[in-house]
Amino acid sequence: MAYTDYLDAVQELFIGYYLRPAGPEGLTYWAQQMDAAGGDSTAIIEAFASSPESQLVWGPISASNIDTFIDKVFVSLFGRNALPAGIQFYHDGFVNGTFTAGTIVLDILHGAQAGSADRAVLDAKLAYSNEFTHFLSAGAGANVTYAGLSDGDAARALLAVVDATTVITPQIVADQIANSTIPDIKTFTMTESTNQVTEGSAVVYTVTAIDQLGHVKAVSADTSFTFNVVGDTLNGAATAAAAGDLAPMAGSVTILAGQSSATFTVNAVADNVAEGLEGFKVSLLDAGFNVVASETTGILDGAVSNSLILTTGVDNIVASATDVVTGLGDLTAGTYTNGDVIKGVAGTNFNLILNGGAGLGQVGRRFACPGSGTGQEGSDAWLDRSRHARTHRAYQPDQA
Repeated sequence: MAYTDYLDAVQELFIGYYLRPAGPEGLTYWAQQMDAAGGDSTAIIEAFASSPESQLVWGPISASNIDTFIDKVFVSLFGRNALPAGIQFYHDGFVNGTFTAGTIVLDILHGAQAGSADRAVLDAKLAYSNEFTHFLSAGAGANVTYAGLSDGDAARALLAVVDATTVITPQIVADQIANSTIPDIKTFTMTESTNQVTEGSAVVYTVTAIDQLGHVKAVSADTSFTFNVVGDTLNGAATAAAAGDLAPMAGSVTILAGQSSATFTVNAVADNVAEGLEGFKVSLLDAGFNVVASETTGILDGAVSNSLILTTGVDNIVASATDVVTGLGDLTAGTYTNGDVIKGVAGTNFNLILNGGAGLGQVGRRFACPGSGTGQEGSDAWLDRSRHARTHRAYQPDQA
């Protein structure tokens, strides 16, 4: 016979002694041991029964609590209490030395006869356990670490609710493992809300915990990171942003226990300066200051407000929504010159400040703001005979 002929027998021993499915390596190892022993499970039984995990699962067993132990075995394996006669049989055998705690478990396993309700429940647990072990042996499941008491407890919780009515498929078992605490968190990712931000706006960064199956996973304890921000040329496509272009330049972020993600924000400062495309990089660092993830982002210029000044010559000025148009003092300087054209960008407003004064200006000179030049003009401004601005308002250009 080959060791594969003993896989189900060993899987049942894992179910009986540890109340959980075997891991791939453990199942193979013990099946090989049983094969080497010619199918004799005596040494395996004693090794299982005396193992630290078995002691944690069952606790110390003596004549004073053997009845409780026997009943717990029946409940765990078959989902029912032991009959009084069965408890008495194993109690007497334990007291007189016919049975050990280990051989009691084996005898109860073997006592589940084909066609009985007990065997139907055990067969379901065996089928579930085989799917469980298989999932951990190949594909994405092979990345999952199945070890330690907490993983064992999680597996025991999954197997405990399996009975003869449980629907068992590879996908169902895989999903249950994925949704349990068995897969450990493998890494943390960081994503940005945009790869280009306009000055005056912000980028939101999301830090997320990812488990060994590639699924988002809640952390079991508060998990903190630091982040720092530096200028970056975006592979030569941009100018590296300076410290004053961004805020904050460093900080921390914490994923709280029971949560799978947390966010932090970096603001692009509006500096009213035309600088062209700038770039920066945000790096996420763990407690050991190792870089966990990084993202690069471009900064686009925000609205730049210019002060457009009329000269003593003939000016042709196009003002945007944030520009302010002013003169060089009062009219004695000849700032407002016949032939000046001041127009706004279509669909926007701009501020036109007419400083009159006591100078020499043509009474009623009009400064039209036609916008695109094709639609209805906005409000005009003119000077009255006192040489002061009659109106002082924002021009509204063509809305077409």
